Amino acid sequence: MEAFLNEDDIAFEYELQKDPQNLTAWKRYLDHWKSQLRDPNNKNSKRTEDLIEWLYERLLLQFVDDGELWMEYITWQNDRFMANKFKYSKMTLIFQKCLDTCQEKTPTDIYFMFLDFALEQYDLKLIREVFDISITRLKIQDQGTLWGKIIEFIYEKFLPLTFADEEDENDVEQDQYDELQLLIYKTLFATDNEITSKNNEETDFANVWASHFLRRYILVCPPSAVEQVLQALYNTKDYNTAIEIYKQSMRETKGTSTSYLPTKGSSFDINLNYLKMLESLKLEKEYELFAEELEKQFPTECLTVTILKAKHYIKQAKFDQFEELLQKSLKATSSVHDFTILYNLHLNFEQAFLETIINELKDNKTLQTDPKWEELLSSHFQIAQDLTVNYKLKMNNLKLRQNPNMISTWNERVALFEAKSKKVEVYTEAIMKIDPLKVITRGVFGKLWVSYAQIYWDSKNYDSARQIYESALKVPFPYIEDLEEIWTTWINNELELDDGVQRCLLLLDTALIAPDHPDVIIDKFRASHGKVPAQTIVFNSLKLWSLKIDLLEMVNSTFENEKIWKDKIIETYESAIKLKILSPMMFINYAHFLKNCGRTLDSYQVYERAVAIFTPETQNEIWNIYLSEVVESSIISKEHIRELFDQSLRHLIQAGVDCKALFILYSKYEAEKNGLIKKSVDILLDGAKNNGEGRTYLNSRLTLWDMCISEAESNFGISVARELYEQAITALPNSKVIPYILKFAHLEAKSKEVTRAREIMEYGAKLLPPVENTDLWEHWDKFELEYGNKETYKNMLRLKRQLENEMKIDTEEASHNDGNVQFVTAAASAKQQKTMTTSNPEEIELDL
Repeated sequence: MEAFLNEDDIAFEYELQKDPQNLTAWKRYLDHWKSQLRDPNNKNSKRTEDLIEWLYERLLLQFVDDGELWMEYITWQNDRFMANKFKYSKMTLIFQKCLDTCQEKTPTDIYFMFLDFALEQYDLKLIREVFDISITRLKIQDQGTLWGKIIEFIYEKFLPLTFADEEDENDVEQDQYDELQLLIYKTLFATDNEITSKNNEETDFANVWASHFLRRYILVCPPSAVEQVLQALYNTKDYNTAIEIYKQSMRETKGTSTSYLPTKGSSFDINLNYLKMLESLKLEKEYELFAEELEKQFPTECLTVTILKAKHYIKQAKFDQFEELLQKSLKATSSVHDFTILYNLHLNFEQAFLETIINELKDNKTLQTDPKWEELLSSHFQIAQDLTVNYKLKMNNLKLRQNPNMISTWNERVALFEAKSKKVEVYTEAIMKIDPLKVITRGVFGKLWVSYAQIYWDSKNYDSARQIYESALKVPFPYIEDLEEIWTTWINNELELDDGVQRCLLLLDTALIAPDHPDVIIDKFRASHGKVPAQTIVFNSLKLWSLKIDLLEMVNSTFENEKIWKDKIIETYESAIKLKILSPMMFINYAHFLKNCGRTLDSYQVYERAVAIFTPETQNEIWNIYLSEVVESSIISKEHIRELFDQSLRHLIQAGVDCKALFILYSKYEAEKNGLIKKSVDILLDGAKNNGEGRTYLNSRLTLWDMCISEAESNFGISVARELYEQAITALPNSKVIPYILKFAHLEAKSKEVTRAREIMEYGAKLLPPVENTDLWEHWDKFELEYGNKETYKNMLRLKRQLENEMKIDTEEASHNDGNVQFVTAAASAKQQKTMTTSNPEEIELDL
């Protein structure tokens, strides 16, 4: 002891001998020694950490149960341990000595420090010992912190580290084909020596150690943490312990029963863990029962359970059950995603099964003598072939499960078979399963019935086909298009036979029998939204009426005489008109039919009935046809014809319809039939001014202006043409008026009115920027070269330069306005003569 002391220490020693319980003196003594702690860089310093440890030990002998001193000492020693000054076994002894000497007086933080120390060393035995002693001594409010440290260690460090390399065949992401090959090989050919347990003694201890803590923790953890604890229990692989905890924690009602079935009270993942544990513990009956109930409780997760069961059957060599499960699942699923996964699993299994056995038989001649392998290969080859060949059929089954009322899917199914008998079976199944009220697309269900009947018709089994047509017509279709498809196809087929026409007319007469109050029936049908069958309004089918009229007009040999035939056609037209279903073309055909029958006035009445029914646009077309026939007629007076023209134009112009064709027809009628050229020109002028406004029907008005001016010039000379040009130039938009300016100027020049022609071109030049008005400037340039002189040419160029400066491209909008610059008439031209002769400082000399 004297070797450790120096002169400064003697005073402390004497003081402690006098009063060993003087804590202040002890602490001063320790602080003095710590201040003299040997500096590695100072060879003269004598104090070492071992000496300070010895002094601490002397202090603690005097104050054995002083928790604060122990806390100070352990903290100091822990810092030394962290600096790797000594082994952890020594630190463990210090902690244990503290707990033994202080007992209940041990500070709370020391328990936590001891546990943290044990956790850092991954000493499972020590961790459990520290935890057990700490949990019995700590207060309840501190036990949560203790559990928190243990659970955090298990979740974040222990389980990920201990089982990081463990493979779970259901969770590992690997190529499915390779996985199936491995499972099949292990099941069929692996020996006991090849199948070794994954859990060695050390892992078993780790399993039990972790599950021990989790089993205790689940009793005190908050309800929100139960599922996380159960997941961790599953991850420990201590399935014997875990499965009992699962039963106790997940069972909704307490009882003595040892069985457990899944409920929605626990998540699917937790229930799935339970199923996997049943498999690992080889509890087959419980496994089957639990899996079945799991699918019922979690129907959206059936795919996951099915795949798990399928691999389970492979491991158990229950290949027949595997096949049955996959076949059943493929037939039951209504999801394309699930179907694809199950189909690929099934096909991959069959291919892997065949390949595995073939490869093993090649390498093992002993196995070749066993006939069972040949039987297995043959049966599974047939299954694989069926899966490949019938893929489209299985996919079609899926689509029909999704929506049995999708007609296109049934048509696809029919196309999969070549034999007529198979097609008939599909059609029969389809018409039994399809709900006509749930078919969305109009007419497609009727086409399906027609295709069904066509098989028999093509085979010349007409009676069977007719029975199908009759049955189809009794189906409560919500859309008339379906019935129209059936009727028209049946009738077209009957037309191919020798006596088909008469039969067709009888069929149409049957279909088109109108009720007493057709409007009421039609309104009721429209208000029903598909609840009233379309059979109630077949009489209102434009398609069938058109077909009937076409048939009647095609043949008359079935009637006693021509009059009866004509009367029948007229009766049919009138019945259709009464039902208000005739189209514009049918009205026109009716009129033509009456005209061909010599009933011209009646045909005109049909036209007039038509124009009273349809929209103005349609009326315009009918008026054109009607009046084209009328102007060739000699049985109607000129006044009446003019009245018809005026009536049609007045009504159609008011409705905003383009009447160019009617104006032209009216004009030709007056010119060619009546020789009234002036009136003809006036009609064209009226059309040019009134056929639309602004840019509406502008091209039509331009055509009428062209015709009007042309007719006036050729028949009445320059004076009348000049007046029309002036009207056209003021009436048309600037962007369209330039051609008329040029024609007008040419007319004046041809009449030797050179000054007048120049004024007209000057007027036109001011309507558009020069860059947009090249045609006029080119024409003016040639005009001046032919008729002008040096002065007039310079004036033209001066005006062009002035307009280029004043009229920029961005002012083009002015050229599109409907309003125009006031046209300068011939009388006013002389007053503006001086504008082109004003002196200009930029005047240029031209060598003309």
